[in-house]
Amino acid sequence: MEDLLSKMHSLNICEANYAVLHAQLRRCWPNIADDYPKPKLPLTALPPATYIYQAPPPTNTSAAQQWPCTPALTAMTPQNNAPNSFF
Repeated sequence: MEDLLSKMHSLNICEANYAVLHAQLRRCWPNIADDYPKPKLPLTALPPATYIYQAPPPTNTSAAQQWPCTPALTAMTPQNNAPNSFF
């Protein structure tokens, strides 16, 4: 235990070796490990990226909106055949 503690005293709590030694101390002597600061390791990996998933449109054509067919327009027939009745 003395060798372990002397190694821990020579390290910074932000070092990975300190974390390993602290874990060994906690496993063997949990009450003594409470007296030593917990290791503080910096984040080495970036947080996972956020992805937005957009589903493809459905391939089922029966689900598509069916528009009603409009009847063919017929030409309007004039009520009065006189050309000056327009004005």
